[in-house]
Amino acid sequence: MKIDFILPDIGEGIVECELVEWRISEGENVAEDQPVADVMTDKALVEITSMYTGVISKLYYQQGDIAKVHQPCLK
Repeated sequence: MKIDFILPDIGEGIVECELVEWRISEGENVAEDQPVADVMTDKALVEITSMYTGVISKLYYQQGDIAKVHQPCLK
């Protein structure tokens, strides 16, 4: 089953962030709590970790894109 990974709430009042770097690639295995991305808010650089174990099938954003909180960022 393919599950969308929803960009979590990373700070009070934060609604979007810039994708600084993916730490994984499409087709790569990922483990729960493994770092998957670094994002920059207007306040800090934040490391995003996986909530699931599985295989990455799609990255919705590219480096430099603005990602929306509570929206899918990878599958």
